[in-house]
Amino acid sequence: MYGNTRFLYDNKITTAGMLTPSSQADGVITGAAKQGTGAAAMNTGGAYSGQSTLIYTVQIDDVTGGNEIGQATFRWRTSDTTAGAWEAESVTTATAMTALSNGVEIGFVAGSDDDFDGNELWTFYAYPSFGAEKLLDRDRGTGWRSATDDIENVTLTIDLGAAVNITACVLFDHNLMAGATVTLKANTTDAWGSPAYTQVLTIADAIITYLDQTYRYWQIEIDDAANPDAYLEIGELFLGAYLELETNAEWGAEQNRVWRTQENTTGWGVRQQYAHTRQDAWILNYPNLSNTDMTALQTMYAAIYNTTTGVVTPLFLHLFSDEVDVFLVTPTEPELPRAYAYYPRNATTLNFTEVVAPYV
Repeated sequence: MYGNTRFLYDNKITTAGMLTPSSQADGVITGAAKQGTGAAAMNTGGAYSGQSTLIYTVQIDDVTGGNEIGQATFRWRTSDTTAGAWEAESVTTATAMTALSNGVEIGFVAGSDDDFDGNELWTFYAYPSFGAEKLLDRDRGTGWRSATDDIENVTLTIDLGAAVNITACVLFDHNLMAGATVTLKANTTDAWGSPAYTQVLTIADAIITYLDQTYRYWQIEIDDAANPDAYLEIGELFLGAYLELETNAEWGAEQNRVWRTQENTTGWGVRQQYAHTRQDAWILNYPNLSNTDMTALQTMYAAIYNTTTGVVTPLFLHLFSDEVDVFLVTPTEPELPRAYAYYPRNATTLNFTEVVAPYV
């Protein structure tokens, strides 16, 4: 009991493109904004299955065969297409829906004058409301979700691009039942008949396991046939490494619980208070750190406060690594104090605040 504190910040899954879910709830496709003088309109439709937000661009590219639907042709691309390139060109315009990619479809509606003048361009967005990118955003109000009624043998397959040593796995903000089976697998190839590594994970509010395995391909298989929601949902997925300092925080570290409230006073002087959420905060004192530990903390803070991307990324705090409670936190202040206690020892205090789940 009271195992050393561990910090999980180095997620080896860095982009949604590394993740392939076997099932995903449909995303949202917006209406199209038009630029141009032709009379035709364009409808968007389909069921978006992509893993990240895309901007679609559709442009009329030839009206030499005529200015009407069925005569003119178009080309299209997305925000992921190589600059200057198009996914397809000389596609015949049609009133029937034409498939583009990721389940997205478009169709044209005739106008009262020439449908196209050759300068028409439409743009629209496709959002993965429950796509794989939601597993990495550290936003507790979003998450990946399987398609409705798809709750057995659902997989999340991960390609890290190269063999990587993995020492920690976390599934956070999930809706899995106590009777669910979650299996972590790893292999040298993207084949799962007889993977080299298999481990059944223990179901808890935050599913966490520690390991020491080095593979390129990973897979999480979930079977939750009794789930009353009729879908599976995971808010955050961590597959990476943890930091455990040589010297643990001194005994007496604080965990403070705060209820976030809002107060109003009416014109009659009636005071009203509303409780919105509960939030924990931690103060961890380290009075005797080695230079190695101090450098490791500096590396961690540099990753959290990424000045290249401009993104501040929350981390998982496992206060007692032999207990089940795991918290998603951010440093309370963007600073890492360092006091030179005596050579070669250092002192610092770490303050963390829980990332709370919003009302959604």
